[in-house]
Amino acid sequence: MNFLAVIAVGLAVSSLPLAAREVTVTFWISGGAEGILDGGRTAPGWLGLISELGKRPDEEAWIDVGGTRHFPQLAEIGGQRVPEVIVPGEALLRLEGASFIQSPPYLATNLGLLPQFPLAERGFQSVIHHRHPDGGSLRILGLVSEQAPLRIPATNLRPLQVLPVQATLRDLFTTQSAKGTLTVVVLPEGFNGSEASKLFPDAQVVVEPAGGKAQVVDVAEGSRIRVRPGRHGRSIIRVWARWNTVSKTFSAPKAEVVWVNPAEYEGLTLPASLIALLRNTIVFSPSQVADVWWNPSQRPMKEPTRRPDAIRAQRLPEDDAWRVAEVPMDRWREWKQVEGARWTTDLQDVPRSPRVAFPAFIAAGRGNWECPIRQDLVNGVVLAEELDHTLRDTVAVEE
Repeated sequence: MNFLAVIAVGLAVSSLPLAAREVTVTFWISGGAEGILDGGRTAPGWLGLISELGKRPDEEAWIDVGGTRHFPQLAEIGGQRVPEVIVPGEALLRLEGASFIQSPPYLATNLGLLPQFPLAERGFQSVIHHRHPDGGSLRILGLVSEQAPLRIPATNLRPLQVLPVQATLRDLFTTQSAKGTLTVVVLPEGFNGSEASKLFPDAQVVVEPAGGKAQVVDVAEGSRIRVRPGRHGRSIIRVWARWNTVSKTFSAPKAEVVWVNPAEYEGLTLPASLIALLRNTIVFSPSQVADVWWNPSQRPMKEPTRRPDAIRAQRLPEDDAWRVAEVPMDRWREWKQVEGARWTTDLQDVPRSPRVAFPAFIAAGRGNWECPIRQDLVNGVVLAEELDHTLRDTVAVEE
């Protein structure tokens, strides 16, 4: 073979495409387990989730939708990994307020600062990138409903404001490059998942808040997916996509529902604070602090169990914080007549200006801006204080 022939062969070999190597990028999605630690098979809760995901490989991200007030205690469990990303739910904001989410791993893409708080800082992130060591990264966005201020008391949201969902995402998609990323969008509560899949075509994975039944739905002929984890930690979603190391692109994502087993305590070193919470069977009665209170509607038990958390989760699927206030006589007349009122008392003669206990959801107006309860609290006509107890504390858990 002459010299020119050798050169020709060398050029031909160098022009051949490199062999592509595909890397599987996996991540997990949970949600809807706020306040539930261990309800057994009925409601595995956060300890069930940590038993399932606490030992996952380092490169696999865990996204939780909703969060829990017990996260600081859960983070103290030795040798277990907690979520890299938590999108706070409305229940968590009602229970703990904006100050609770002012540090990683919290994510809220469309929460900004109110202009009347120029010195306030926002400690959570608006976008989280989770990079796989072999290339490719997840671009994760988490949204709060524009109706949240009508379901969360103003005192709990300050100094934050909720920005428009569609405008926030549109600006982000047009100003930030998505090259080399798989975009995951966590929808706000009350947002239609099917509609969102059409509105946000840049999102390869759309995540709905946790529901009673987990689901995986193919969108756009299988090029994108919409998923929803099961409530109370009963089921999670495993999502994966293949990253091509040559073309620097992701394949269409795939997902499956994974059922969560009850917590396995072998190997879990629980802090004393968590052990105390697990053993808590104290029942709180609003009559201890109020003359009149809003009676939470408890649901019938669907699955027999003696686990306190499982009973609480079935009786009251959504928890909330208690408020108490002394309500002047003229305002109490208005409060008594709010639509759907569920006031109750043990007294034969209620004082004209009674002490009244009510959930934070009611304090926010239950979605109604003109609700007299909301207006009186926002305008300072009535001053309310927070209680250390929640609605689930009213559920009897022992026979």
